[in-house]
Amino acid sequence: MTDPRLYISFGDNTTAVMRDVLAEMDDTTLDDLGVEWEPPQSPGLAGEPISASIILAGSAMAIAAVLRLIERRMEHQQQREMLRMVAEGFDKHPELGKQLGEMAKTYSQVSISYGLAKEAWPSSAG
Repeated sequence: MTDPRLYISFGDNTTAVMRDVLAEMDDTTLDDLGVEWEPPQSPGLAGEPISASIILAGSAMAIAAVLRLIERRMEHQQQREMLRMVAEGFDKHPELGKQLGEMAKTYSQVSISYGLAKEAWPSSAG
């Protein structure tokens, strides 16, 4: 039986994102992963942004670990964006900042209560 394979691309950020994600993994899980970087497609024009992608192969446990780290990274980015919006709201008007803060708090509670991690990864829910 062949190992599960996962194709990942974050556009121009693939290399940076996956370098960070893989750096967070423990050595045992990394040993269980096959990492294949797909070279960027470049039309040969200088200054063109290029994108790489990555193909991971490994056990279901190793792939799940990668997905959990990617999910956590994306959730942190979402939280930073919400905080930025709240801060900008307070810059414009105190009431706007307060309302955006309440919205961010509600989003945070929904994310924790009903987030993908709780449903997809029961071991991380408690």
